[in-house]
Amino acid sequence: MKKLIIPLLGVSFLSACGGSSNDSATPAKPTPETSTDILNDTKWQACLSIDNEPGLLEVFEFKDGRYKIFAYSYDDPDCKQISANQFDDPLEGEGEYTLGERVTTSAGIEAYNYHNVSDYDKQQGSKGCFDIVEAVQGTLYWGDKSTGGRDGDCETEDMRPVELDYTTPYHQVYD
Repeated sequence: MKKLIIPLLGVSFLSACGGSSNDSATPAKPTPETSTDILNDTKWQACLSIDNEPGLLEVFEFKDGRYKIFAYSYDDPDCKQISANQFDDPLEGEGEYTLGERVTTSAGIEAYNYHNVSDYDKQQGSKGCFDIVEAVQGTLYWGDKSTGGRDGDCETEDMRPVELDYTTPYHQVYD
């Protein structure tokens, strides 16, 4: 299986290319899920495309403090036609994650502090990535990388976003 070392969780693809989703609706103030670990035993996916370029389907699986990320290439921006150049197996990465305290964004919306470190980064001595995350009615929102004193970076807590990114929702997948 071909593997891609992904130092950051799913948002790593977005920071590299400033991606967005084709789903641009901004929800009303969300009501948070009630679980203490909103990610445990869940699977989420989003189709990422920039300016109608071919899409990249990102899939995240979370279980018992571990995450796996898979990326599939598509020929269309809506991730309907898998690319003929797609590897036999998806690009993938994995690592550890933790959810921290609830925080309130500057817009008044609650989210969880989130931290992850890929297995590769851990071996290299990296502290991983600091982010925020919230799940609302089967949709997962990561932190907006343009907020919180960061420019696509997330290696220190002071770079953690202070707002959620509603332009790239990840939808829960039920197997």
